[in-house]
Amino acid sequence: MNAVEAILAILLLVRGCELKLLQATITGVIILHLLLAPGVAFAAGGAHLTSQRLHESTTQMNQTMMTMGVMCLVLPAAFFAGVKHVGAQSVGDIITPYNRDIILQISRGMSIIMLFAYIASRIYALNPPGDEIKGDVYVATGGDEAFEHEAERIKKEIPKISPGFCLLLLFIVVGCVAVTAEGLVHSIDFVKENSIIQEEWFGLVLIPLVSFSGDGLVSFTSLFRRAIFREPKALHKLADAQPIDLSIQFTLFWTPVLVLISWGIGKPLPLLFDLFEVAILVAACFIVNYITADGKTNWAEGITMICLYAIIALVAWYYPGQEYMEFFYPCIGRVHEGGIAVKSGGGGHH
Repeated sequence: MNAVEAILAILLLVRGCELKLLQATITGVIILHLLLAPGVAFAAGGAHLTSQRLHESTTQMNQTMMTMGVMCLVLPAAFFAGVKHVGAQSVGDIITPYNRDIILQISRGMSIIMLFAYIASRIYALNPPGDEIKGDVYVATGGDEAFEHEAERIKKEIPKISPGFCLLLLFIVVGCVAVTAEGLVHSIDFVKENSIIQEEWFGLVLIPLVSFSGDGLVSFTSLFRRAIFREPKALHKLADAQPIDLSIQFTLFWTPVLVLISWGIGKPLPLLFDLFEVAILVAACFIVNYITADGKTNWAEGITMICLYAIIALVAWYYPGQEYMEFFYPCIGRVHEGGIAVKSGGGGHH
């Protein structure tokens, strides 16, 4: 579950007018779990193995759902690109109140459909049809011997702590995370105003990395432990693709949930994302689907995913963001004659 990222996103949504930063953060969280996190896992897991296995059926489902999620962000951008007014002289002439309302209506309708698709996919994954080994996600759809052994190990493993204690601990941790996230969100304005960091990079890279720092430390420690110290206990034939599941969850569940929450509190959060953000999502989806298509991964493919993430971070450092986003959100800027957007509140500079 993306608890930390979800709490951060909700705080950005309800606080002031950080909607553009929120969209960048959503994109950043998705590509972090789509490229960096699984890239580190694949590199660590395959450090001393020729390849690791991915469950074929689960991989195909992930590819389908991730492609659908990314396409749901491509379509509003394509729609907006095709909406042109004859004689429009500026971005302000294109983003009329009518067009803004249409995009918001499309976004809200798509969000409901995205939630339905995600829930249906989770029902199938947790309880696939069939009488062979019903309910066993590892074996029910044709997993190989390694997946059967993993399923047996999970069935026989005795829990070390009770479910009640787990729930209690979860509530305590989420509470601590919420307090920490609140402090992080309140520090955003200070950091933006006293640094040269572009808002786009702040949302795409910095905030997701901070939210991932705990899991990231564990992942990178595991990478160095396996690659340098060659611990035989760490070798495992099955690749860890859970981060990809988390990216799908954030794309098809949390993103539409945020759109619907914004609808309820009267804030205009659409599925119309910056074209640069849409492009990197398409690129990330393409390379992940290509790497996982054969159901195998290796350390070189993991390094490739990490390198693509580094390239995106490098380009984002210099990217100022698209002008039209300043016009779309009334709380960010107001349009004067000549189509010039002026900041009407909030921190940061553009």
